[in-house]
Amino acid sequence: MEDLHDLDPASLTLIGELAATAALPALLLVTSRPPQEAAFAPAAARTLRRLGGAPSVVRAHLAPFDARETAELIEAHRGGTPPPETVRTMLTRTGGNPFWLTELVTARGDLAGAALPAHVAGLLVEPLAGEPALVGRVARAAALLGDPVETDVLVHVCEGEIEPALRRLLDLGMLVIAPDLAPAGPLRFRHPLLREALARSALPSERARVHALARALAVELGDDAALARHAAALGRLGEAGAAAVRGAQTSLAAGLPDAALDLVDLGLRAGDPGDLASRRDLARVGAAAAFVGGRFTVAERHAADWLRQAAGPAETSDAHRLLAEIRWCLADRPGHLSSSLADARAALTAPGAAARGDGTAAEDGDCGAVDGARARQEAAEAASALRTSEPARVVPLAEAAMVAAERAGESIASAGVTLGTALAFDGAYDRGVALLHACRQIAEHDRDPVTAGRAVNNLVAVSLPRLGDVTGRRLFDEAMAAIERAGLEFCAGRTTSLGVAHALRTGDLARAETLVWSRLPIETDPLERVRFAATAGLLAVERGDDPLAVRLLARADGEGRDVGLVRVLRVAVAARGVHPVDPALALAECVGRCRPARLVEAARWALHGGVPAATVEDLVGDAVGAAPQLRLLLAVAAGRDATAVDLLPAALHHGDPAPGHGTPPRTTAACRPRTAAALSGPRRTAAAARSRWWRRRRTTRRCTPRSRTPCCGSAGPVTPASTRSGRWRCSCTGPAGG
Repeated sequence: MEDLHDLDPASLTLIGELAATAALPALLLVTSRPPQEAAFAPAAARTLRRLGGAPSVVRAHLAPFDARETAELIEAHRGGTPPPETVRTMLTRTGGNPFWLTELVTARGDLAGAALPAHVAGLLVEPLAGEPALVGRVARAAALLGDPVETDVLVHVCEGEIEPALRRLLDLGMLVIAPDLAPAGPLRFRHPLLREALARSALPSERARVHALARALAVELGDDAALARHAAALGRLGEAGAAAVRGAQTSLAAGLPDAALDLVDLGLRAGDPGDLASRRDLARVGAAAAFVGGRFTVAERHAADWLRQAAGPAETSDAHRLLAEIRWCLADRPGHLSSSLADARAALTAPGAAARGDGTAAEDGDCGAVDGARARQEAAEAASALRTSEPARVVPLAEAAMVAAERAGESIASAGVTLGTALAFDGAYDRGVALLHACRQIAEHDRDPVTAGRAVNNLVAVSLPRLGDVTGRRLFDEAMAAIERAGLEFCAGRTTSLGVAHALRTGDLARAETLVWSRLPIETDPLERVRFAATAGLLAVERGDDPLAVRLLARADGEGRDVGLVRVLRVAVAARGVHPVDPALALAECVGRCRPARLVEAARWALHGGVPAATVEDLVGDAVGAAPQLRLLLAVAAGRDATAVDLLPAALHHGDPAPGHGTPPRTTAACRPRTAAALSGPRRTAAAARSRWWRRRRTTRRCTPRSRTPCCGSAGPVTPASTRSGRWRCSCTGPAGG
């Protein structure tokens, strides 16, 4: 029975009686919306309660589609892997509802910017049929005002009592209380698609009246964002363009980068093309908002526009620095280091940098702007060095940047985040973490989303490798909640990579795969996207899903990025016999292109694929040196089980930070996800060797009641107490014996 919520009372009674029949020779499958959305709500509620209390009933709550399911549905209908922007837009627009998602995907046109099809709009507003006129009027007015629904503004626009209408819209499921703030949060539309349909159904006269009343209230309240939207809807383009600049700045500072970017687009459409100052401000805010929101291609376009219109060396330097950060996130490393960051420094060191753009002498304010830009430049160079240099070399750079910021009257938060991270990685963990927490608070107070996001990500990077399963998961979840709350998409992928590495380190492969797929379809950083694809492929190999691993390898290769994890995945897929490349050749291609940890992982897969241990040692032995993981793998492959047991402690703890010392020195390495096999491989291979060694020993050596001296006299097997001392201990943990 599909759509139980549409049944009449008699049919509902029949379904309830069938469910209560114990000997019914049939499987009863019922689908329904919540009872408050039913045509006969009381009868539907009674029937659902009766069904829920029936014996052997299984009740399933269907959750909305996530990013992976959304991408798979789009790929199934349109063919090819959809771009991350498309997946993100469709997921947000439909709220993950598979019905509406399918309707949009099967319609013609561009998915990201396609207009709402007429039949879909009709289906969305159909629940209002038969409702009182007030309910429809309030719903359309709320849609025109925007999301979330501001009830005070809605009361002003509707000019009357609207509480019953809002209650009915909640019962119909068209409005919901914001899930993260329930029960006291604002009202929101169930998904943006519904708001689009309701706004589209408003008559021109109704639309003009709502926007006119809302505009007058926005002027009175000083709400620039609302003023820009409503003035543009009324055709007052000059007013809308001026308000859009101020509203975009306010929205970005409030942690709403997507809303700020929408206002920038509105301002560019509605503003005067001759107003160069406003267009320059819009380009600046648009670049910052798009970067914070993780839309790096859009950010690069706005930053280039800002750079062309920049006035003076300080603003030119700021534009170059933002462009450098954007290019790093677009995996354009040469453009970050040798182009944009160097150009930012050149703009401040050029002759007459402290002079005005018209060549006249600079005033005190102009000199102060240049000094502030130089302090920001030093902070940016220190942050860039943290990505490419050892932490010990970064510490003096970050300290100098903090001194320069203090002298110029600039915030020390950006340089402080770099210094705190370098200190934590260099061994002064407590000092570094304390500084990171302080700089995060400063950045949030200054409404600096980029620095706040860096602080959140770097706190996870320096702390997560030290934590266990429960505490590490709590730290990661809190960081991701903060990122989502402030809209800091630019660092969500990097932070997720850290969570993946922690899940693999603690052996939770299911959680690692869940985290990987939560970002892979929507990740806009090309390098992180390739790493996520390769990690997902290796996890698929671990589960034995070879077809998925092959598809993910092809997807990673299609990105055109030379990443070590992709080479490891190629070895793993070849070892499984589902790739035409020989595992030994694939392993040889890793030498000189992968870090030692990646080489060890590739070696494990090559051994799994039948490559002789001697060949593996010849190929990668010189590259990884005396890494205990590689020696462990080779010992197991050669059948030297006792040697493998001796190597097990060193292999399991290799690379772990010692108490009071920092994590591995490179922050970039800490941000890279470690594969499942790299972490669980030594455990499994050594466990196999230990099992074989144990079976041989337990049959020849056993504690008996007649040999009570070495132990308690139990009949349990004897296990090694210490592989170095060679002494033995009974499994009862009694005193060591001979």
